[in-house]
Amino acid sequence: MFCPRCGSVIERTSVGAYCRATGAELSIPLYRGLVQACVTRSAAWVPRLPFAVGGSWSCPGCSCTLVERDGALACPSCRTCLNRLVFELVEFFVHPALKGGAAVGPELALRIHDAARLGQDRAIALRFTGGQLLVVADGAGGIAGGAAAAEFVLQSLQDVQDPNADWSALLVGIDRQLASTARSGETTAVVAYVNTTGVRGASVGDSSAWLIHGDTFTDLTSGQSRKPLVGSGSAVPVSFASEQKFDRVLLGSDGLFKYLPAERICALSVLSPIDAAAAALANAVRLPSGSLQDDVALVVAG
Repeated sequence: MFCPRCGSVIERTSVGAYCRATGAELSIPLYRGLVQACVTRSAAWVPRLPFAVGGSWSCPGCSCTLVERDGALACPSCRTCLNRLVFELVEFFVHPALKGGAAVGPELALRIHDAARLGQDRAIALRFTGGQLLVVADGAGGIAGGAAAAEFVLQSLQDVQDPNADWSALLVGIDRQLASTARSGETTAVVAYVNTTGVRGASVGDSSAWLIHGDTFTDLTSGQSRKPLVGSGSAVPVSFASEQKFDRVLLGSDGLFKYLPAERICALSVLSPIDAAAAALANAVRLPSGSLQDDVALVVAG
């Protein structure tokens, strides 16, 4: 998550959240609202703003500059829309000025691009004190509710406070909850907690998590079960853990890994700054026409 005022990383603690670059605190309602906006993303269902918000704002999901147009304050990259939070954002007009006029460089970056008008891929990155929680979910096509199922996974994980949580057990619980919901869809899920000592997580489906070491990689999700998916009521998440040194951690949906060779993924993942790596990966899967063969969602950390 990124500060909506300056684009720096938001640190989350057990009692709240704050902008790492300046120490400016976020209220709990604002923090939760920002997470929700990143999860649902689409501006299609939110009320249009009858006034201009003004100011310069950053996307809390991917740190890109928000654009105010046609009654919407939204991200042109991942479609996160902050219309429902404009009054809460007033508190950030008094956001302290950054030293040197620039934000502290982020340690993570996120991109989501839809192949169709309403995509089913979702991703989020949440800061813990001492680490990062990365999540990617790809709603299953061919059945109803895929996007809603992916959103349910992200929403269910946003309140987890324990970095030592059993991520596999949490995904099992989410699977059962989702399956009990009327007309529920299904989704892949990969969740990874990253800190200075390594990576721990769990996954189901064909979304992936890689550790990038220069021009080589370790697929942390190589042993995962492709089916049943989360939402089926019988998903079997597979845990993973690694204490290997790495340059970057990359989580992504199959819209990334299916259409790029491994050596290309590795080369782009280590670009600096990290936001350039995320942008390059997302754009590399585009056809010459600029369109996509599949939705793509990815998070890079390192």
